[in-house]
Amino acid sequence: MASTSPPQDRHFAEFVQLLGGQDVAWYTMLKQMLDETPAVDNLHHALDPLLPLISVAEEGAGMSVEQLTHVVDGTLQSMRIKLITLQLQDRFNEHYAGAINVYTQDHVKWFRFISGLLNDQQGRVSEGRISDSVLACRKFLKLLMAALRALPPQYVTRDRSVVRGVAWVYPEPANPFMEEYFFPGRRIYFFTMRSFSLSEEIAKSFADQRGHQAATMFHMAAGSIGYSISDFSALPQENEVLFMILDEAVVQKVDVDESDGRPLYRVMLRHLIPEKGQPEKTAEIQALGARCQLNVSELAYFFQEGRQRPTTMDKDAIASAELVNQAFDALVAAIERDIQGKAALFLVGATGAGKSTLACWLSGSALSIEYESVPAHQVADSGGGRGARARMRGQVASRGTPSLRIARGSTEEFSVGRDNITSHTFLPQAKTVHAAEKAIVLVDVPGFFDTSGVEVQLAIDLALRHLVNQASSSHIVAMVDITTVASERGASFRRLLEKLDRHFPKVGSKFPFRIAVTRCDETFAGSMQQEWMDTFFGILDQICPGMSDADDAVVFVNQDLYAPSTRTYSPVQFLELPWKGAQNLMHSSQAPLHADCLDPYIERFTKQFVQQGFQMMLNACLKGVGATIEYDENIESSWGDAQRVADEYCVALEGYATRLKEASEALRLDERLIIQEEVPSMNKLLCMKQPRLMLCAIDAEEAFMLGQMKLQLRNFAVIEKVIEELKKENDHRGRLWSHHILRLQEQTSSVKAQLSSQAADIGYENLAQMLGEIDWGTVLKRTTAAAALAAVGPLMIGVGIVAGPGALTAAAVSLVVPGWALGIHSAWSKMTLGFFDSVGVSRTLGRTLGLIEEANQASRKHMDTLVRLRAVNRALLKR
Repeated sequence: MASTSPPQDRHFAEFVQLLGGQDVAWYTMLKQMLDETPAVDNLHHALDPLLPLISVAEEGAGMSVEQLTHVVDGTLQSMRIKLITLQLQDRFNEHYAGAINVYTQDHVKWFRFISGLLNDQQGRVSEGRISDSVLACRKFLKLLMAALRALPPQYVTRDRSVVRGVAWVYPEPANPFMEEYFFPGRRIYFFTMRSFSLSEEIAKSFADQRGHQAATMFHMAAGSIGYSISDFSALPQENEVLFMILDEAVVQKVDVDESDGRPLYRVMLRHLIPEKGQPEKTAEIQALGARCQLNVSELAYFFQEGRQRPTTMDKDAIASAELVNQAFDALVAAIERDIQGKAALFLVGATGAGKSTLACWLSGSALSIEYESVPAHQVADSGGGRGARARMRGQVASRGTPSLRIARGSTEEFSVGRDNITSHTFLPQAKTVHAAEKAIVLVDVPGFFDTSGVEVQLAIDLALRHLVNQASSSHIVAMVDITTVASERGASFRRLLEKLDRHFPKVGSKFPFRIAVTRCDETFAGSMQQEWMDTFFGILDQICPGMSDADDAVVFVNQDLYAPSTRTYSPVQFLELPWKGAQNLMHSSQAPLHADCLDPYIERFTKQFVQQGFQMMLNACLKGVGATIEYDENIESSWGDAQRVADEYCVALEGYATRLKEASEALRLDERLIIQEEVPSMNKLLCMKQPRLMLCAIDAEEAFMLGQMKLQLRNFAVIEKVIEELKKENDHRGRLWSHHILRLQEQTSSVKAQLSSQAADIGYENLAQMLGEIDWGTVLKRTTAAAALAAVGPLMIGVGIVAGPGALTAAAVSLVVPGWALGIHSAWSKMTLGFFDSVGVSRTLGRTLGLIEEANQASRKHMDTLVRLRAVNRALLKR
């Protein structure tokens, strides 16, 4: 009989975190399998490969292949009737409805069987390829995914939160530590279809099964894309909502509810919805990469899939930084040679503002106005959409909505989008034009507020700054669609002006940019023209006082440039304007290289560097990968073993303290962060001298240093306890080595005084308060639980890494309370001082205390320098 994963394996796979190479490889293989599976539109064809397998499995309820075929026939017949009842027979077919119904059937447990195969970590891959049993599932999975995507809009649960109850706690019921397992920022993936419910009561009933003393509820926040399937379900009372296989979510927080007398953990999730794939941008990027021999693999994947390539949790932030770098490199490589050392006119603005149209006109293209017909229901709409605006202009009834197009027969020198929402190109475009015997490079910059993601937005801002500085002289024309000024009280226009002011500070009293307003004439604005212009100037005077009074600072494109009867400037005259007198130009020798050019949106990028995944990576980098401290459970039997492990710990701690002192000195002298030394992708970004990026790195490094200080406080607590036990044993037995203990106590007091002030630095009133929080029993329990987790790969535990059964890998310093010290502490009652080398004991403990003191002194110096650098960079933001 075919087997499925045991309960524990299923729960480990409940919400998969990409912990190691094995999981990343499985994600990649599973995605490739689904991508390469042809579309299936027939339920029988989808299930045929599965019938022989499930017929001999427990989930098949003892049915033969023929009997299972009859079940499928009955399902299709019942779904035909259901669709007629729901009046959906013309919008949804019985094979789609049948796939959903099969998924929920309880007599033949189709989905339990399929999930077992997908979650079977040992059996799902055979000899480096997906097993035949998993391949047998692919057609059904493909059909089910197509069915969910084809559901009418009312079945998509965007505006409601949903809940999933699980009779399990993580990593296992005997040793729960949910807050560390599901830390904020942890990204998780669904390796099978995942069921939630619209009803918390129903979800809780699932959590109450199996008789465990604790359970977990997963809450997916509103704004997700789930599919309500109760109308097609064999169990409609469950109010089930399905999420797609390979969907991704991020942990927001974990709460504990003990109102029912047992812990109920609530894990708050946010669905990470991928953008739609952008094949035009993907092809554009790949062509550039081939032409310029540029590594753009991650950027191309991002545009193709609408999300970043999955990686292990400790590399998420690094992958994000690498995506920024690849996008930056591509943007710069596209036109850098065209503008280097030349005069350049940059056209910037949001997607749809009219940049490419203006660039075409300045290049000599003729324009024409075309009228698009608008459906009657949009004309009658009272909202703020295009139909409502067109109705206000009095145009819809007669001719439709006007739009500017490149005239037939005229060359389109720059690629012009066909709507005002979607940008079909990513790379900037450049063309040299001539005005008054001067060569000027026209640059059409991608959307100033690109919606592809924070990494792409960040790259665009950084690349624009770099390109402006490459030109010998440059001027900016910022395009504004007047209709956006009128919407949301001008919020988008305000953001544009604030961004321009950050990117391009005044040159003396002159603004190095000009505002070009589109769609603000009678043809486009109709009766709203004057009202929108008043709003425009009101906001402009608030953000950029004096600009509205400057000559040629504001141009109304449609009437001042495009309309022959009202035209103020020809293309050549418009191009010449910035270079008259050159007072409103930016020159490369005077470019504001260090001025802030990034938006507050960067917080979405920076916060991942203070989360535990990146901090874990930084731990490993600083402490060195080679040193491993093993905790042998037999350590209690021999003081010699304890002495050996203690010495190894001291060697590791000495290397760590030395590395930390070197890093602290490098920061003090060269203002070079540990992150810059260890993470090349972040170093490249930080070399751009952007204060917001520097603050991001400072925050990450400060979080790391605070964690190190706290760990050393815990290490000190262990050593102090060992010394206390030594003293008690010595006093009890009347031994004659009190002078060793006295020396250790004096050293302990000195170190303790230093650490007490540091405890206050990380939020405690004093050292005693912090030490009082250490639950030694819990620490030992979690050390034991570590071995159970080793089967699923390296996993964050607090700020520690479990690397294998019985092993605590601290890279060079124990990341949890040192196992050897805990072993010693638990062994005092079994050991006699006759086994001890008193000199060796005191030497080892004294050396450890000294190293803890050294490490903390270096940490303190490092923190002081970080505070100074933070103040410097915050001051730059205020300029």
